Amino acid sequence: MTVLSIDVYFSKKFYYEKKYIVKTLFSYFENIELRFFTHDFDEYRISLGTGLEIIFDDDFFSSQGETYLTKESLPTQVHYIQNVFTPETDLPVLYGSDNFILENSRIHCSADIFASAFFMLTRWEETISREKDKFGRFPDELSFVQRHKLHYRPIVNEYIEMLHRMLVYLGQTAEISRKYTVIPTHDIDFLFRLNTLPKLIKSLAGDVLKRKNPIDFTKTLVDYTKSLFNSKNDPYNTFEFLSDFSKKNNLVSRFYFMPSYKGEHEAKYDIRNKKIEKIIKKLSENGNIIGLHGTVSAYQNKEIFAEEKQRLESVLGLVTECRMHFLRLSVPESFRMFDACNILTDSTLCFSNDGGFRAGICFEFPVFDVLARKELNLWEMPLIVMETALRKKYPQEEEFYKAFQNLASIVKKYQGEFVFLWHNSNLNTGIWKGWKKIYEKLVQDIL
Repeated sequence: MTVLSIDVYFSKKFYYEKKYIVKTLFSYFENIELRFFTHDFDEYRISLGTGLEIIFDDDFFSSQGETYLTKESLPTQVHYIQNVFTPETDLPVLYGSDNFILENSRIHCSADIFASAFFMLTRWEETISREKDKFGRFPDELSFVQRHKLHYRPIVNEYIEMLHRMLVYLGQTAEISRKYTVIPTHDIDFLFRLNTLPKLIKSLAGDVLKRKNPIDFTKTLVDYTKSLFNSKNDPYNTFEFLSDFSKKNNLVSRFYFMPSYKGEHEAKYDIRNKKIEKIIKKLSENGNIIGLHGTVSAYQNKEIFAEEKQRLESVLGLVTECRMHFLRLSVPESFRMFDACNILTDSTLCFSNDGGFRAGICFEFPVFDVLARKELNLWEMPLIVMETALRKKYPQEEEFYKAFQNLASIVKKYQGEFVFLWHNSNLNTGIWKGWKKIYEKLVQDIL
């Protein structure tokens, strides 16, 4: 395929930010080569040669002082625009206007899609906010997209698709390089439910006092007795099922293990346990990806995080992926920590109270440090939905199923990566009793 050479012009002001976001959006097209230049105009000029060009207004960065990292610079409203290239009936943009000029060889759009995409991908609104929930996270409900009910729209993907249609209109062959992919992930918060007497007593008490179900009480006793002879009978030991099911459907599962030691505050299992080591190695041998599930203590502590990574690597070998426990993330400090510890892919970025697109995208994307003003050697694989969060929003099976499928269909439309989290412990017991079969049908229905 012929390489399409594109010259991109923008002003020197916030040069690194502009170069990052333009390069990122165009990186999802096949065989495009970018060359960057500066000029004195408040616009992004995309020159395709032979007089063909696309122009977008530089509405945001041109209007900022020495920094944009202030509450005053946050977008205040959504502008909905519509033109012949928008992939939906309208396109939400955070900066710019809906002015639009279309000619045979030139397109001029006043919507500042580059600054809008930069806002979404870098999460700089989280950097300037001091608001935190009880887990130290940026509260979902304060995010711009949730407040404006945009969290079910991958608006950055919509910008990319609009660019695609503009290129095609100008006679360029530029196909999006991504294909729809389903990526199951599993955070291992609890390895076994019934491997100790205290856990048995706690589970039995829950059956009687919380669930008030004598049948569950009896089943827990039976499961405990069986698990004494074979840990595969423990209801949380679903690793073989999850691995085999993914393999059968040509999927690659990711299992994120918490590398705690027995006696530590957050320890639910000991990563040095020979049974656990055997499970991890078998999962890896079967083609699954093993990642680090960093503890709550590690999310802003490089020394603890590095030690936890080393612990997991002592069992498995090199580890390059992670997701933090409770989806605990501090922007950009956590990203810097991952980068410094040679993590190549993080998948923590997600809503904790709903499904959706926290970064406005369903593609993996390079991380930009807004304080250091540079791109890191780290990619974010945004998590679209966590089963416990979606069930809080949609407690009934039918509505949960519909919401899960709806998110997958949106990702499929934009040829994205549908990354979902399903804990190994949420298939057989409690409110998840009977969901093993539902999990199978749900995943097969979204392929």
